[in-house]
Amino acid sequence: MTGRGGLHTDLLFGNELAEWREAGIKLCEFGSLAVERHAPGSKRVLAQIFHLGYLHAHRRARCDRLVIEVNPRHVAFYRRWLGLLPYTTPRHNPRVDAPAVLMSLDFNTIRDRIALLGGQPEKMATQRSLYPLFWDTATEAAMLAKLP
Repeated sequence: MTGRGGLHTDLLFGNELAEWREAGIKLCEFGSLAVERHAPGSKRVLAQIFHLGYLHAHRRARCDRLVIEVNPRHVAFYRRWLGLLPYTTPRHNPRVDAPAVLMSLDFNTIRDRIALLGGQPEKMATQRSLYPLFWDTATEAAMLAKLP
């Protein structure tokens, strides 16, 4: 969500974000989405962190669109496993002295994917997505009730 200083992504992608804002779209940025990939349960942990972020940003704060800034080598992961789409070519990010790409996804799309796949971890065998590891409807409601 945009704070007083804006989003970190405004530094490199301010023009793209301004277009969405001018269209009345309320943005939220997730940052530092990382879990040790070989740790037991790492996909489930990442799915649940992402689900909590979704609950806070979309269901509580009423944001419309998620944006993230990732190194180009991570684009395929976020596209495949969470459905985020790249919106820019790589640009140099001076904060981390590395290239970055803007990726985004509408929170309504995330909501629909959670409704379709959430709480069905057995579908991980056939789905190349983390959404089956998201919570089912009852657990989501319980987690939402616990958020401030």
